[in-house]
Amino acid sequence: MMKKIIMMNKIILLMLVLALGLVTNRTNADFTFGTPTNLEPPVNTQDSDGSPHISPDGLSLYFSSGRLGGSGGADLWVSTKETTDENWGTPVN
Repeated sequence: MMKKIIMMNKIILLMLVLALGLVTNRTNADFTFGTPTNLEPPVNTQDSDGSPHISPDGLSLYFSSGRLGGSGGADLWVSTKETTDENWGTPVN
């Protein structure tokens, strides 16, 4: 299991790679973690998604994936959103 912790506006966003799936988790007010949330399609698929990285502004999610539409093997993909409260958009290779 790989963990990446990023500080964004006093909220820690925890990205976990569990069995090549992407989940997210935010801290509670007391800095304990709640229940992880699966990012689900269109971001999380059954195509070996992993190695997540969130941009400093929290609006772009970069990850590797073996999904269709790439160049073959593990390609770099990015999913974006307009605000941090929105769901992630369809990833682009």
